[in-house]
Amino acid sequence: MKFTIRQADLQAGLASAKRVTTHVMHPLLGGVLVETVDEGLLLTATDLELTTRVKVAAEVQEDGQMVLPTARLTDLVARLSGELSFEETETAVTVR
Repeated sequence: MKFTIRQADLQAGLASAKRVTTHVMHPLLGGVLVETVDEGLLLTATDLELTTRVKVAAEVQEDGQMVLPTARLTDLVARLSGELSFEETETAVTVR
């Protein structure tokens, strides 16, 4: 999976996901599913009672999906600016 996205767009999408995952007890539910869709990304988060899905514009170079920890990703994105590039390998996700 590989994509480029504006920091402000990703930060806005993650705000909705973070509201849902703030108080979950199971570690997997503390993550956000990031998947490629037409013209961008679909961010999905759930606490098993409430699910939120947000579509954000992004330039997708390689299709895929991954689950990332919502709180960590939100904190990282808040410290960055401009265009962000994400690239997933078998063992890591690189953000530039």
